[in-house]
Amino acid sequence: MNPLISNRQALVNRDGIPIEQAKLLAEFHGPRLCCNSRPDEVGMCAWSSDGQYFAWSCGYRIVKIILWTKYRNWKNEKNATSRTLEFPGVIVIDAGEQVRSLCLGSKSVNGKRQTTERRRRDSFHLLVVDDVILVTGLGNGRIRMWDIKSGCLLGELIDHSACVCDLSFSPTGLLRLLSASVDGSLKLWDMEDDGNLQKTLCTRSKALFGCCWSPNGRMIASVGDYRSVLIWDVEHFRIIWDLVGHQHSVCKCSFSPDGALLATCSFDTCVIVWDVAGGVALQRLHHLLPPPSVIFAGGSNGSCVRCLSFSSDGSHLGTVCDDGFFRLWDLSNSKFPVQAASVDGVCCQFSPDGAVLAVGTLQGKVLMWNSAVQIPSLQHFCRLSIRRHFPLSTIDGLCLLPKRLQQFLRYDAF
Repeated sequence: MNPLISNRQALVNRDGIPIEQAKLLAEFHGPRLCCNSRPDEVGMCAWSSDGQYFAWSCGYRIVKIILWTKYRNWKNEKNATSRTLEFPGVIVIDAGEQVRSLCLGSKSVNGKRQTTERRRRDSFHLLVVDDVILVTGLGNGRIRMWDIKSGCLLGELIDHSACVCDLSFSPTGLLRLLSASVDGSLKLWDMEDDGNLQKTLCTRSKALFGCCWSPNGRMIASVGDYRSVLIWDVEHFRIIWDLVGHQHSVCKCSFSPDGALLATCSFDTCVIVWDVAGGVALQRLHHLLPPPSVIFAGGSNGSCVRCLSFSSDGSHLGTVCDDGFFRLWDLSNSKFPVQAASVDGVCCQFSPDGAVLAVGTLQGKVLMWNSAVQIPSLQHFCRLSIRRHFPLSTIDGLCLLPKRLQQFLRYDAF
């Protein structure tokens, strides 16, 4: 991605050195309604947990899916680019209504199939599907599940009373679906129990815009209007933290790969990186410099941050903003982004292995870039492993550790 100069801030790396252009791996286009029209914006995109499938919305109710590994093999065989040949393996699903959110779910973790002791029932088609399924959240409040190979409708979940803005499957391999809606509620669905509604969580917000699971499946986060950022305990369905720091509605959230951090993006031009254990803000990534006043940040400022995504190693964070730029941030030095590109992005998503970064645009394109980021230090990988497997209380109990090392493990120092 080329370093570009915004009319508000310089987008260069930390040393002021020009950044080499990242390689564009693929470019996919949405359907055109007529010869003179342009494709509708790509509002959301998602990878499957194993990184094989990629799905994106294009237009009012159309979702496209590709088998990414198959596309890479086809491209190598044909020695082709998306500009010259059309990949024949694109799966197209018409959801029937306006698609406002989507996700891909499977019963695998890191490519390994997960099994449960619960008896499978042939009465519900979803439970006999051994591959990835597509779930779409619709503008009318309904959630529909699709078999991506046949394009057939598997089932429909009906309980939300308004638009479903976000969907997320549990990362533990169990088909537990989390949904967030403009009706102000979070709902937890058990797909292995005929898609029955397991729990409804109500918040002070009139509208929820985003939700996500922690990597171990023990916590969920929700964001919405009235500056709402909540972290929930899944076992007892209680609020652990009500995080205060944004000046406007919050639209998306994402846990870091070790579950120690939560990143939230808002209409206030800022991304906040939170310490999940302590409930405090560790970093603020400003997309408008100098940072706007509270009144300007809480209004129409032209730099709303729409989406974010952690890299697989947790060292980088990608964001898309209404100012037309995609930014890549190095959390060890987050004063300025390390890379930026003018793409008019709407959504972004790192692949599970961190090798590919997908960005959906207002022009109806999906741009697939190679993830050209630096390899983190061995210290960072050690911290990632420790925080993934041990609670913070265990780390705080290691009194023999040097103070600086304890601060590093707590993310007090990046």
